[in-house]
This record gives sequence, C-alpha cells and structure tokens, in this order.
Amino acid sequence: MKNVSLVTAIMCMAVLAFSQEYKITPGANKTLKISEVNKVDIEAYDGNEIIFTLASGSHNRPERAEGLQAIGSMGLTDNSGIGLSVREEGDEIIVQPMTKRSGGRFVIKVPKNVNIFYEHSSSYGGTFNAKNVSSELEVSTNHSGINLTNVTGPMTINTVHGKIEIDFSTVNQSNPISIVSVHGLIDVSMPASTKAKIRMSSGWGELYTDMKIDFDQSKEELRTKSTRVSGTLNGGGVVIDLSSSHGNIYLRNAK
Repeated sequence: MKNVSLVTAIMCMAVLAFSQEYKITPGANKTLKISEVNKVDIEAYDGNEIIFTLASGSHNRPERAEGLQAIGSMGLTDNSGIGLSVREEGDEIIVQPMTKRSGGRFVIKVPKNVNIFYEHSSSYGGTFNAKNVSSELEVSTNHSGINLTNVTGPMTINTVHGKIEIDFSTVNQSNPISIVSVHGLIDVSMPASTKAKIRMSSGWGELYTDMKIDFDQSKEELRTKSTRVSGTLNGGGVVIDLSSSHGNIYLRNAK
C-alpha cells in the first residue's frame, strides 16, 4: 500500500509540474499575437479569460536560475511563470517565449471573440493546432505544419515547408480565405452546401476534389492546364484561394 501511495503522489506531483496555468482577462476587440512559441494548441471557448497551460514538457529552467527571473530579447521577462512573456499593447496581447528551444507544448484557451495571429520562423517548432475558432485567424510558419479543426474563417494561412489540414464546420462569408503552402500538401474539407468562389493552383503537385465545382475553364482547358483552376460552389460566394507550389491540394466534402 505504501508503494501504491508513493506512486500516486509522484504522479500527482508530475501533473502539477507539467500542467501549470496562467490567466488573463482581455478587453474588447483584442488580437492574441503569438510569436515564436514552438508548440501551441489553441481552443476557442465561451469563457472570457485567456488561459495559458503548459500541458507537457517544461521551459527548461536550470537549477542555477533558482530565485532568478528569465530575461528574453527586448528585456522581456517571464511574467507568466510558465516560460512565456504575456503583455498587452494597444489592441494586442503579445505572447513570446523565454527560451528558444522549449520542448513544452502550450494549450491556450481563447474567448471566441478574440482574433488570433500566430507566427513561427525557426526549425524548432511543432505542428500548430487550433479548434473551434470562429474569429479571424492568421497563421504564418516556415517549418511547422498547421492543423485546424471545426473552424469557420476568415483566415490567412501560410507555411513554407509544412502541410496544412483544415476542417471547416461552416465557411464565413465576410472576408476572403487564403491558404498557401510552398512545399507541403493542402487538405481542406468543407460542407457541400458552401457558397464560394474557388481558386486552386499547384505548379508541381496535383489537384483533387469531390466537390461539385462549376469550373470557369472548359473541359479541354482543364485537361491541358489543370495546375490552375477556378470555379464556383453553389453559385459563388466568399473567395477561397488554395495554393501549393510543390504539394498536392485536396478539396473534399466534409462527411
């Protein structure tokens, strides 16, 4: 029994160590701007706080730093206690890491009315994940993949080497949607009832779809120049651009 109790205590301590939280309550009309944080999962919810959780790993604080405060570029400090600098400037809440090679993954719960901007340029990042987001979303990475689930747009999504996978619950008609990968594939699913103007292009990849697109090109043009196509879904609507220089593009009906 003592051994079981000891194991349980160790497990509880591990959960506490690797599930640290930091919370803020943003004002109205804010954009959450996350820069160079290596591993991020975003989840939109109905609350009014932004909740940052270090869900796994650590921010690699050395023993010699006990009692000291980490300082990053521009004199930033770890005011969250979990390896992040979080500060409010104007209409932005700016989030930056305090270590360059943090192995930890951050889960960030965001109120549904907060717009989200994420950028990452180094080779140390993991896949960026976001779900249930119905506010404006902008993501730009060099090496990281992008996985979006149950989203609506509007959005601007760009990556150089990563793949992009997006599952739309519905498609917001207010602003154009742009999804671009230079070297990776793009896989997008959306409801069959979506009204949209579709533009798809891939210089070296292939284009695939099971959607009923009314193409602008003739059958002959599609047969001979199928690296760039355009057309409408359900009579047209919001402009959706899908572009990959080297990867395949998959546009599919959400089942």
